[in-house]
Amino acid sequence: MFEDTTNCKEYGSSYKPLYERKGIQRALNENGITIDDSVSDLVLHSDPQYLEGIKQTISHLIGLVKGPQEDVDQSAYIDVYKNAHRLIYSPILYDVSTILDNQASEYTNFSRLYSKVIGDHGNAILEDIREWCNTTNNKVIEINPKPITYQDLARQNPLWLAERVAKYYGLENQCCIKI
Repeated sequence: MFEDTTNCKEYGSSYKPLYERKGIQRALNENGITIDDSVSDLVLHSDPQYLEGIKQTISHLIGLVKGPQEDVDQSAYIDVYKNAHRLIYSPILYDVSTILDNQASEYTNFSRLYSKVIGDHGNAILEDIREWCNTTNNKVIEINPKPITYQDLARQNPLWLAERVAKYYGLENQCCIKI
């Protein structure tokens, strides 16, 4: 089981108004995830599953909607973001089932959860985020309906992964850029 697999996860209060918006709430509720209304912090409840991955994805989508923060030294990212018309979001996961048979269901479970919550409801989630952030950046943001894996990327685009990353994931025989 993933270390963060749980049936309850608590976050600060700043995200709660966003998660109470109808698109996000519907995406969560349709997948057995509820928000605790009795407290001021954002508290998610569900059957045991990797809730942190869903929260993290929503945080990444907030970052795509808001764009880079000008006060942080991210000049290369700022330039790319400003010139991009279309942004594509997809989590990249390591499919542990290739090396740990007893963990195969964890990858499958989160992949399915991501597809149902984020993949099926991505546009509604983005709309909620844009309203919550009170911003329209005119960026087309596409959300891949399923996560992609490091293994797939290594096979499909062998020059994509840096050698040290490929070595870390045990993919050095499939790809890599020599650094």
